[in-house]
Amino acid sequence: MCYRKTHAATSARFHNPELDGIVHRVNPAYLPVALDARDERVFDAVRELLAQQGMQMSMDAVAQHAGCSKQTLYSRYGNKQALLRRVMQRHVGHATGAMLRALRGDDLRGSLLQFATDFLEHFNQPHVGQACRLIAADAAQFPEEARTLYRHGAGALTLHLAEWIETVCSRGLLRHDDPHFMAELLLSMIAGQDFDKQRFHTPHRDDAALRRRWAEFSVDGFLRAFAPQPSPAPPSNQPRTACKKPEQPTPPPPEVGVIDAKPQTLPLQRELVGRLSPFRSADVRARVPGVLLKRVYQEGSEVKQGQTLFLIDPAPLRASLSASEAQLASARATYANAKVAADRARSLAPQKFVSKADLDNAESAERTALAAVKQAEASVTSSRISLGYTNVTAPISGVANKQQVTEGALVGQGDVTLLTTVDQLDPLYVNFSLSVDELTQLRAQQAKGTLALSGDGKATVNVKLADGSTYSEPGTLDFSSTTVDPATGAVSLRAVLPNPQKILLPGAFVSFQANLGERNNAYLVPQQALLRDTTGGYVMVVGADGKVVRKNVKTDGAQNGNWLVSEGLAAGDKVVVAGVQKVKEGTPATAKPWTPGQDANGKPAAGAAAPGAPAAAPADAKAPAKADQADKAEPAATDSNKQ
Repeated sequence: MCYRKTHAATSARFHNPELDGIVHRVNPAYLPVALDARDERVFDAVRELLAQQGMQMSMDAVAQHAGCSKQTLYSRYGNKQALLRRVMQRHVGHATGAMLRALRGDDLRGSLLQFATDFLEHFNQPHVGQACRLIAADAAQFPEEARTLYRHGAGALTLHLAEWIETVCSRGLLRHDDPHFMAELLLSMIAGQDFDKQRFHTPHRDDAALRRRWAEFSVDGFLRAFAPQPSPAPPSNQPRTACKKPEQPTPPPPEVGVIDAKPQTLPLQRELVGRLSPFRSADVRARVPGVLLKRVYQEGSEVKQGQTLFLIDPAPLRASLSASEAQLASARATYANAKVAADRARSLAPQKFVSKADLDNAESAERTALAAVKQAEASVTSSRISLGYTNVTAPISGVANKQQVTEGALVGQGDVTLLTTVDQLDPLYVNFSLSVDELTQLRAQQAKGTLALSGDGKATVNVKLADGSTYSEPGTLDFSSTTVDPATGAVSLRAVLPNPQKILLPGAFVSFQANLGERNNAYLVPQQALLRDTTGGYVMVVGADGKVVRKNVKTDGAQNGNWLVSEGLAAGDKVVVAGVQKVKEGTPATAKPWTPGQDANGKPAAGAAAPGAPAAAPADAKAPAKADQADKAEPAATDSNKQ
């Protein structure tokens, strides 16, 4: 029995002040409390860091983002787990309260539908999806923090929804069952596979029309399971007379909108996650011992190679240079005297005025004095080099980071002291990995000729920013490892990404689309045409005899709102896009060409402007960009209303 047919009877008796109050009878621990400006800064910093770093977030990073000391965080909030609990209580107080307010309406189905729509809207926000992915990835490493986030996030929402369901059941609007299980089931039906799809970076319902359609399916399915069943009609004592029902005329085959499958050569794309790192990074260290006198550069500023960054006290090294120069002068004087004595001995030796031994001693003294001169010259050169090291310069061009040692400290004593680091931020590296299984499949398909992989320098990457937009500068693949990481079972790859405006910063995780080559004989199918069951994905095709045939297909990602089908279709197949709910395998259907924004009869879909009519003003700035997907999803939603 369809719920919509019996819905009107229950709607009239749904409204009750007791049900309205359930939204406000929540656990006081979750109610939002007034926060001062410092609390707001700290909570905003935690939410931002969760979306960037997940559980790897440290109290040091929170303090730096919030502009306060770490001691203030520990004294005000306790440890990291307690801070996360406070932030989630605040977040749940706003997000959960906003979603539960939708349950105060007079219409049971309408209230649940609004709740489901708000739920999907909230959890499909980019920063929420990014935070969920990072938290899930770090849950094994930080189990206590993960349990805290679940308890005060999804767990709290489930408890509030179960309390509301229990009140609704007490009014007779839903069949009595375990309210907590019913709440979990409803949330699972609404969420579907969106969380898994976001975590694995596969296409999900990121369009308002698709989310509305899914919300209707999930809410109607829940109500069909738990709405009260009508009482059966009492048996009649009157004898039944045999009568023959008039034969019903056979309805005509339903009309469906189809597209002709056309093989294409399409780019081989993958949605991946990588981490940014500097193109070059150099440590600036003290190479001579001394007292640090001054920092010359501005922290966080651009510096050029050879630019002075620090000054070390040069006085001791100047004195050492003066001593070396004095030793050189003494060595040169000694050499001059030894050379005169040797020349005299060499001139007297032929007349036998000096012995052979005296001549040898004089020449040996000359050579020794010359060696002493060279040694003294080397000592002077070394002293000059050491004196030059008191002027600490940048080894590369880039951004000079925070000073690690303050003025007045003794540096370089027994070790090369780290003073700061310089990072080259234009370009940046994007480090990522692919599993061995995926690489093996790609190379096997390349051997068959179904795709062509691009080599280093040809494969490109397009980074997606936190607001969902695409970064303007594409990168190129420049390195792929020839070994497998035994810890992860993946192969490391790296791309070079231009960063002239310094928008991207090293250390951040980024989502990006990698164009690894081209796929031959591939098909693009609108998302609403692809159906799934326990055996996998499939489409319905209108055959040459006018009957509907099921074809199992394999997909390889999505492009521009369409599924990329790599196997299962043939050129010329008429794939059903609009009206797929009207047909079953083996039944006849009338195929009509389908275009985005029209139903199977060639008429504008609900909410779409008729050809030649002025379009309605968009509800927000994003509406025009997503009009195509909304038109695709609306016919299917209209069909589901007829069930």
